[in-house]
Amino acid sequence: PSLTGLDNKGFQENGKSRVPLPGGKDLHAYPWDKSSLKSITLDLQQFEKLDAYASKVSVKNSIEELVKALLRGARTDVEKVRAIWMWICHHIEYDVVGFHNKHQRSCEPKDVLRTGKSVCSGYARLFQQMCSVAGIQCMELSGHSKGYSYRPG
Repeated sequence: PSLTGLDNKGFQENGKSRVPLPGGKDLHAYPWDKSSLKSITLDLQQFEKLDAYASKVSVKNSIEELVKALLRGARTDVEKVRAIWMWICHHIEYDVVGFHNKHQRSCEPKDVLRTGKSVCSGYARLFQQMCSVAGIQCMELSGHSKGYSYRPG
């Protein structure tokens, strides 16, 4: 069976599959020509520079200061998202203990930044807050995944 936005409750808000913005704009609208992803211009050398820089940024005083430092070399929204994603990949680890013990975990972005670890929701919330500070529209979608004990069949 094929999946559409209506099949996935995570893409719905108030029973509608799209979230309208003021002025009739669509929150999920592509900012590029969606007929071809080749219409997105990517500078891979710039990505290399951003990746190297983002992996070394160590500001952890606040999310605002981190984002300000992280985005010094980012010019486009795609580059900003890339820098944020790369920083999270290098500086946040999965909280296995917190996964097994709900009382020992926090998914609040400031706590994830402070401790350097979280479960899925903490990664998503930190990414969302960092994007918000960077002026990039982002929303967290919750859902389900096959866990570590999943057995096919």
